[in-house]
Amino acid sequence: MKRLPLCLSLIGLAGCGGSPNETLRTKATGPSVILVSLDTTRADRIGAYGYDKAQTETLDALSAKGRRFTRAYSPVPLTIPAHASLFTGLNPYNHGVRSNSSDVLSEDAETLAEVLRNAGYQTWASVSAFVTQSSWGFGQGFDQYAQSLGRPAQDRHENAWREERTADKVIDDALGFLRSRDADKPYFLWVHLFDAHEPLRAPASYLEAGLDPYDAEIAFMDDQIQRLQEAVGDEDVLWVILADHGESLGEHDEQTHGLFVYNSTQHIPLILSGAGIPVDVQDAPVSLVDVMPTVLRHLELEVPAGLDGAPQPGNAHPIYLESYELQRRFGWAPHVGLVDGDTKLIELPQPEVYAQQADPQELQNLAADDSAVLKSLQAKLAQLEAARPHVSGVQLDAQTAQKLTALGYVQGQAVAGLGPAVDPKERLDVLRVVLAAKGLAGQGPVDAQALQGAISQLEQVFQSEPGIPEVTVNLARLLEKSGEPAKAIGIYERALEMHPGRINWMLNAAVLHGNLRDFKQVEASARKAYSLDSQSVRALELLMTALLYQERPDEAIALGEAFLDKNPDSPVIAGFMGVFLASQGDYIEESEFQLAQKYLRLGLKARFPRQGIRYHLAVMAHAAEATQDVVTLAEAELADYPASPKMRKFLVRVLGDAKRYSEQVPHLEILFQGEPDSLAALHAHAQGLWNAKRFTDSESLVEKGLVKAPQDPELLMLKANILSRKGEDAAAQAAYQAALAAKKAQ
Repeated sequence: MKRLPLCLSLIGLAGCGGSPNETLRTKATGPSVILVSLDTTRADRIGAYGYDKAQTETLDALSAKGRRFTRAYSPVPLTIPAHASLFTGLNPYNHGVRSNSSDVLSEDAETLAEVLRNAGYQTWASVSAFVTQSSWGFGQGFDQYAQSLGRPAQDRHENAWREERTADKVIDDALGFLRSRDADKPYFLWVHLFDAHEPLRAPASYLEAGLDPYDAEIAFMDDQIQRLQEAVGDEDVLWVILADHGESLGEHDEQTHGLFVYNSTQHIPLILSGAGIPVDVQDAPVSLVDVMPTVLRHLELEVPAGLDGAPQPGNAHPIYLESYELQRRFGWAPHVGLVDGDTKLIELPQPEVYAQQADPQELQNLAADDSAVLKSLQAKLAQLEAARPHVSGVQLDAQTAQKLTALGYVQGQAVAGLGPAVDPKERLDVLRVVLAAKGLAGQGPVDAQALQGAISQLEQVFQSEPGIPEVTVNLARLLEKSGEPAKAIGIYERALEMHPGRINWMLNAAVLHGNLRDFKQVEASARKAYSLDSQSVRALELLMTALLYQERPDEAIALGEAFLDKNPDSPVIAGFMGVFLASQGDYIEESEFQLAQKYLRLGLKARFPRQGIRYHLAVMAHAAEATQDVVTLAEAELADYPASPKMRKFLVRVLGDAKRYSEQVPHLEILFQGEPDSLAALHAHAQGLWNAKRFTDSESLVEKGLVKAPQDPELLMLKANILSRKGEDAAAQAAYQAALAAKKAQ
């Protein structure tokens, strides 16, 4: 949020300086901007980029009316750091977000949304995945941020840990923003669509049309963008369509993305259309870091100084690429590269150089053919002084760390392991085994034979190389998936014999011990990890949890208090302490109540506030008769933890007491969907519909309930009210008497 010095970045002007351009606006007068980021979408799967099987009519039409960049690159094949580059105009080594792990965009960064809001734009975001939640730093500059992921079981993507929502729901919120806008002010709307990301479960109608699952997901996103375009109509809007990265789809021995910086994941679509954008095609290489300055220049707003990107077209510069996942997850040399004109370098122990236009699939390594070109590219890469990543200082709670692991992002220290001397090209046999196993680990139910085959192959790799983090973690996950958690624990124990300092393996083992309800072992593993890293809040949280389950609360609280004495601003441990103290209910003393409230408020400042913090604060707000505070806290809690019936039921009760019946109904519906066989949940939903004056819907639900339970007194009583309202007095009286009789018979 920090304001950086501003400079003018104009065509032909290298860096800051020069005379002020008097045509630059200081405040927004238009046009509005809609930026759509398509997760995991390759350029060569879009019709406008030459793919004849594409059903991307909306994107193709926008391209035909605007500017298409044929050689746009993502700086990194991971969602969080790629979006950080998109919104700051900085390469990963300058904004500091290097992986989908614990890296969070700093509040010191100045984002595109902040610049536009400061210029008078209304700023809105509607996002679709856990990895674009505002907690990663992306909320900076947005007035409103729609990110509630809803109940995972209601979406096509049913893996609860792969938290996302489908494009239609994202666009629904975007349309809501547009309906509420101030027509006298321009707006900036960011829409993020995650559908093309694994797991691919496109709507059946798209698959029935003959599209493969990946193309079908892209076609579905395209149709949802059409809905947004139709709502905008002829309005003066700058459309910016891009992807954060692509998908390997098996090329270069990678099925998905994240490890390499080949074109399959780095070559992305980038289309600007509308608002005076000329119709043309630009073939010079550009990067996501160029988007922010390009948009601002087109809007005639000042461009912040010190960006790595530049307004395009017309300001060519070397394009930086990186992925340190090979080092973090395998201990091998990372993929770091540079695109300069038509040539691309991937700096490895055995460097790779590719001609981009003649060999877009990067099959012919030219590094040995022209040493002068290789040395020139290496020199230009060195001039960037791109620092290697360091271990993030951001502390995640145990649940967020578990969620990231389940998403496939290995948590842990930077790994020297096999060292940067190991070129991944030399270990493709290991890579194929590990990536195939990782795919099974991240799926839902899988074939038992395939599961055992993957375990067997991973065990062979593990026997020879027990220090590879990706092998260790995925072998343990597959063993747990196969119903053998004790063997999974054994894998961590054997790996720790070789590498005793890897505390995240200790903590993963602790979680598995907890699943087996062996809290003495949880304590032992977490305590050892905490002794090695006294700043690890995940270790302390697991240790305190183990002590509480062993009915040793005084020890747990003493540990928490000692940590907070040294780290008084630690929101994770404060939140843990606050939830524990507040959950003591009637047994808590006034002094402890005040302390719990203090800890809960501090816990709320965490990047990822733990589940329960807002619930207890909401209960306290309700006691103080602050109804709107209750609603605000509850809505925020349910956005982060949608499968939280306790919070949702409390909100329903508070809304009912306040006679805000219409607001009750969506929550009652979700509670009923979570318990479809519960007559109490059905009756509550029907009663809520009745209170909200949705009489027809209420009657329909009551009739369905009475088919299942014709003598349910609550449903019969509601039916009597329904009939009375319709003027059917005799039938209403009969239903009323039947309700009384059923009640008496209970």
